[in-house]
Amino acid sequence: MTSEIRNLKGEIIQYTPEERWYQMPVSTWLLIGGLILFNAGCFLSPNLIDNIFRLLDIRLWPWWYLLFLAIFVAITVKWFFIYRNWEDYDELEAEAAKRFTRMAVSVTVVMAILILLNMTHLFNFFYYPLTRWFGYGDFSWIGFLSFILIFCAIVPVVYFVKEWLVTFVSQ
Repeated sequence: MTSEIRNLKGEIIQYTPEERWYQMPVSTWLLIGGLILFNAGCFLSPNLIDNIFRLLDIRLWPWWYLLFLAIFVAITVKWFFIYRNWEDYDELEAEAAKRFTRMAVSVTVVMAILILLNMTHLFNFFYYPLTRWFGYGDFSWIGFLSFILIFCAIVPVVYFVKEWLVTFVSQ
């Protein structure tokens, strides 16, 4: 049911009570987003905001960030094609798409964890005890923990990649 109401200009607008609160025009959402950014800028440290924008500078990224970005873009494009053509897939193609999605999620999570570890400088915390353990035989529990974490991250990724490749090749 719609009822006619007038706005501040006196124009008659159609109001449907079934409309959701989040169905506002784009300009309203931009205004809300700008106000949130303005308030965040007022109360956060300028160094924090500077560091966030510095992370977006591609010139300061290590080379493997760009490799991860290329892999992420390729995965995203493939996800888009899967989403767009999902209704046209038969049973085998749907299974291959599901396996690709599992593989892509596991690879994306591992890439995000590696980037996060490198950004917080925890990568070196796990890397050096592992190199001392394998390079000099100097056992440490942190090196063992690093080995277990790497093993627990690699095994599911290898499994999902293998499952997707088997499904992809068998089509």
